[in-house]
Formats: sequence, structure tokens, C-alpha cells
Amino acid sequence: MAPIAIFLSLLPTCALSGKRPNILFLMTDSMDGRVIDPQATQAQAVELPFLRDFLSSEGTNFVRTYVNSPQCVPSRTSMCTGRRTDQIQTWSNEKGLAASLDGTLDDGCVSFYGKDQCASWAKQQNYSETIFTGLAKLGYGVNLYGKIDIGAAIMNDKKVRATTAALGWHTGPNLQIVTRSADIRRPTKQRPLELTKENVDHVHPEDWQTVERCQEWIQKLPPAEQNAEPFFLYCSLDIPHPAFKTNATWLAKVKEDKIELPQWPQGFPQSWHPYDSYMSISKHVEEMNYTTEEIMKVRKTYYAMCAEADYLLNRVWLSLTAKGYGLNNTFLVYVSDHGEMNMEHRQIWKNSMYEASTRVPFAIAGPGVAKGHRVTQLTSLVDVLPTLLDMGQETNWDRHVGLAGKSVLQLAGATSFAPAQFVVTPQEPRAIFAQYHSNMANTGSYMVRKGPWKYISFGHTLAAFSPKVYTPLLLNVDEDPSELQNLAAQRGQIVEQLEAELRMLLDPSEIDSRAKREDFHIYKRFFGSLCQDELRKKLKANYQGFDDGDFEKLQKWAKEISATLPPEGSPTTFVV
Repeated sequence: MAPIAIFLSLLPTCALSGKRPNILFLMTDSMDGRVIDPQATQAQAVELPFLRDFLSSEGTNFVRTYVNSPQCVPSRTSMCTGRRTDQIQTWSNEKGLAASLDGTLDDGCVSFYGKDQCASWAKQQNYSETIFTGLAKLGYGVNLYGKIDIGAAIMNDKKVRATTAALGWHTGPNLQIVTRSADIRRPTKQRPLELTKENVDHVHPEDWQTVERCQEWIQKLPPAEQNAEPFFLYCSLDIPHPAFKTNATWLAKVKEDKIELPQWPQGFPQSWHPYDSYMSISKHVEEMNYTTEEIMKVRKTYYAMCAEADYLLNRVWLSLTAKGYGLNNTFLVYVSDHGEMNMEHRQIWKNSMYEASTRVPFAIAGPGVAKGHRVTQLTSLVDVLPTLLDMGQETNWDRHVGLAGKSVLQLAGATSFAPAQFVVTPQEPRAIFAQYHSNMANTGSYMVRKGPWKYISFGHTLAAFSPKVYTPLLLNVDEDPSELQNLAAQRGQIVEQLEAELRMLLDPSEIDSRAKREDFHIYKRFFGSLCQDELRKKLKANYQGFDDGDFEKLQKWAKEISATLPPEGSPTTFVV
């Protein structure tokens, strides 16, 4: 079998009272959850015979599942630890989990930030398990292939690095991230059409290699009736993450006449919410002359990438069933870390609290799981870890008291081994939360999703983000699926109720301030000592069209945020 990280192989395992079910965990990056919901309009645009049709007919589809933070590293660390982003302080793609559970510092973190900083962060990050360590303790053989992107020293082992990708630290200190709250309104990405190609012969070779490695591992499995050790096989793709690249094979799966042209509100950018206009500009979708054909070209290319992901992950499942494994002895789980805006609200990438970005697939099939079941109860990616533990028949739930989510296994009709406080029930009046503190957004944002409502509020640290300007949004997602009608002014009582729900869970002002201060500390350490000419050069490389007015804005930002820092000698999470 494929090598497992040393830290996993050293974990103690529980004595099994009968074989636990296997778990095949399939993951994509940037899959809009609505594409996987057969009843959603977006699902009509592309053929997905495995991820949508098979899982919808043979399993349970949680069609209202949301991320905890809509970016790769923040979302994956939250999902894998079962903790909220503010609890583990993985604010952005430049900061994953700084150490493993035994205190081993992550090599990626050390290479970018040094041992002292990583040790300081490790003390602050509040987690006690991951999906991988939790299942290993239950006796699972844990096998990892493809994109991980959480840090936690998982990829310190060169054998693990040979079959996996994404350290959880991306490029390390990132000028666009750490200066986001300077509110520099310049493009930081390529134009959507520059990222879109429809005639690439060999698309996404890294994902094909991941699938081949998963298939090779499966080929070495003994027949199902002879396999004594339950396995957890993690196969994670990068597609349909941008850039948007495809070819005629996958475009043939797209139904162009079923692709909706997104509605863009009038008056950009002056009449738009300043958070949204900043995001559109940062993503380089601010230009006014997009034609219908150009918008649809991006959208259909994205859907074609979804079709490719469907084909690839189906190959993994078919290889497993060819060895005699099936839904009688193996749970099949499919998720994505976040969605893709795909030109909705004049945006691409993710990062937003709109449905295309925050709503993600979550589907399961396997022993006892109801077939053809569509669950509309609100769920979250923080529910994934407790659900997997429940699939693994965990009985010692006392060691999981810090989890932010609950098991959804009972919602799927299967037997749950979790106590009541760890189980989502069908009639539970549940609220789901999300937050975001990274690039392409100039201030923190928070989402509360409850019933038909979506409430979005913003961080107000620094004068540019005054509550009078960065006002909240209230959307009725059921009646307004395009999320174009802000009802906050008309439904003040609902706004107050959802704001109270948010503040019962966390302090949005404190968290926004903490994330921005940490950004500034990184800026000071890695960019603050540069001579002015060198700093300007780097800023121009990160912000297209950066000029003297922008530099003046940056200097004012640095002065203002310096005044918010704690006095010298106060506790800090950053090593200077």
C-alpha cells in the first residue's frame, strides 16, 4: 500500500469489535454546490453522471451545505479539524496549521516564517485532531492522494509529499493579503478571459496523476472479503479551480442553452456595496465591456471542468467496485472546499458570501444511507469530521467536545453512534456560519444562514470600513436565488436576530481586528523595511496600475493600523 505519514503510523489504534466500514473520500476544489443539486438551475448546464446523478440516486445529498471560510486553506483547515476559522486562526492561504498534534512544526511554515513564529502560532491554534488522526485512532489505514493544503506537518514526510500536493502555506507572505485593508482598488488577478482556454489538449495532468495513484492503491487491495483493516482513501482534485482550461471532450458535456446569463446590478461601481465593488475590481472583472458571448465562454468552460472532475472521480469508484467493494461495506463521501463565482455578481474565483462561492457539495452513500434522499436542512463543512467519526463508529465522544459541527449521518437515514449533542436532527432550527479574512476582500465578512435568510455583515476595524458605509446585507435565498435584493432596511428585526446569533458564537469586531493586525505584523516584518523604491516596485507587481495616490493611501493605512496595535510588551501571536 502507499506510504502513510509517520505521525499517522505512530498513532495508537482502538481494538475493533467487528470490522468498521471503509471510507472513500472524494474531493474537488471550487465546485459550486448548486451544480450537484438536481433541482438547482445550475445543475441543468452540465452532465454529471457520477457526482450528481449516481450520488443523488444511490445516496443522500445535503444540498444546502456551506463552507466556514470560502478559500482553499481556511476552508480545508476548518473542515479537517472541525473548528471555525477564528478558532484555529487560519485566516488565509498564506497560513495553515503551524504544527502537528505532537508539536512538530510544519516545514512549509518554518521555511516561510521561521521556527519562532511557527511555534508561537502553534500555541494559538486551537485544535486537537484532524480527519486523518481521528480515523487513524479508530483503526483506519489512512491513505492520502492529491491536494491537502492544511499544513499540520502532514507533508514533512517526503513519502507523503510524493503523492500529495499543496503545503497549506501557498507562497508565504503575500503583499495582496497583508495590505488588503489598505483598500487599494486595483486589479490583483488576470482578466477572466485571459484565464479561459477552450482548446487545451492535455488539461489538468496533476489531477489525472492523482486519480491514477488512487487506482494503483486500490489495485493492491485484497478482495473485500479478505480485507481485515478498514481503509480511509482520500482522493482530492484541484479542478474545477481556475484557471479555466478545457477542450472539446468536456465541452460536449455542457448544455449551453441551459446556462443562465447572470444578472449584474446596474451602477457599477458607484452604486454597488463597497465590499462587492472592491472584490470585482480586485478580481479584474471591473471592465465595462463584457459581451454576453464572453461571459458565457467563461461559464461554459467552468462547467466543462466540472464534467472532467466527474469523469475522473468516477474512475476511482469504478476501480474500487471492480475489486468487490461497494455501498454495502464502504461509505462514499464527496465534498468540495468552496465554490466558484463563475461571473455571477461580476466576479470569478471564490472569497464571497454569495451562494456560488459558499454553497458546496456534500453527498454520502453507503451502509444504511437512504437512497434518493435530498436533505434541505442546513449543513456545513465543519460537520464533515464528526460525520466521518460517526461512520467510523466512534464511541468515545468525550475527546471531541471542541467540535464546531455535528454528525449528519442520522439525517441520511444511517445508524448514528454519536450522542444526541453531536447529531443534527431533521427539525433542528439550525444556523450556519461563515467568515472570510483574506485577499480580494478589503475587510472581514461574516455570514449567518438560517431558514430562508442569509445575513452578511462586515468588519469595521479602520475608518474606511465605517458601519454607515459597510452596511449589512439581508437576502432571502429561497425567494431571491440570484441574491440581488437586499432586504436589511425592510426587515430590521430579522437583521437583529441574526446579528445576535452571530455574536452568541463569536465577537466579529475582535476577530476582524485580530486578523487585520496580524496582516500588518506580517507586512512590517517582510515588507516594512524595504526602501521606498523597492516597496513601490513590489506593490506595482501586485496591484495593476498602482500609483502615487495608492501609495499615499498605503501610508495612511499603516499609520492608522499601527495605532490599533497593543502596547509594547503585550501578548501577541506574532513574533517580530
